[in-house]
Amino acid sequence: MMDIRLFLMAVCLAVSGCATYRTPGAGVALGTLAKSAAGLADHHPAAPLPAQLALIRVEAAGYGSSRNRCDGTGRYCVVTLHDVETPDDLRRLQQLPGIAGLVSPDRDRLPQRLDNLQDLQQAASGLGADILLLYSLDTRFSIDGKELAPQSGVAPGFLPSRQSRITTTASALLIDVHNGYLYGDAQSTSWQDQNAAAWSSHAAIERARVKTETSAFQSLLVEIGRLWREAVAGRDPQ
Repeated sequence: MMDIRLFLMAVCLAVSGCATYRTPGAGVALGTLAKSAAGLADHHPAAPLPAQLALIRVEAAGYGSSRNRCDGTGRYCVVTLHDVETPDDLRRLQQLPGIAGLVSPDRDRLPQRLDNLQDLQQAASGLGADILLLYSLDTRFSIDGKELAPQSGVAPGFLPSRQSRITTTASALLIDVHNGYLYGDAQSTSWQDQNAAAWSSHAAIERARVKTETSAFQSLLVEIGRLWREAVAGRDPQ
């Protein structure tokens, strides 16, 4: 016999009156983009120091979250609102050696289509940037070890005895906007385990998501800082 809690959840997901939580869309496998740039690995950096750094967060086409959206068409889209990146995070990037300032795109300054790494370099170039920090957050939800597909519906309050996990993998590439030179890549993963009873409301699930994504992004910043410091070591400002 079907568990009554699962039955109620199925009913809730089927009717519009329930406050269903929609899990985020998928992130982007930046490792694939890194491979597309591998042929440029013999180039030397061309960006002047200090450099303007463009922050562009990219997600898979059709991405959406409860309090954010993605702009742009093609294989990728760009999240233009900083929802997990705190002012302190941005200051940490600003204070890296050889960084003159930070820029981020708005929806009106994106290329019409975003299909490859060159399109994203074009977006950064349009901002007057020298270095592109391209990053993506891939957040997955699971219940009792079974992963939910991106943009799945979750009915708050109907899983009191089950175990839930939210996992965010944050990945990044550092790219020279002038010639496509790849400085390197970084990755970090954070997760949060809870009894699913903690998912008592739409707001509670959203808080757990944002907390996990913020943690993953902050850990990613540590790796980015290490990568950038190694990249500029020994280079003289131009």
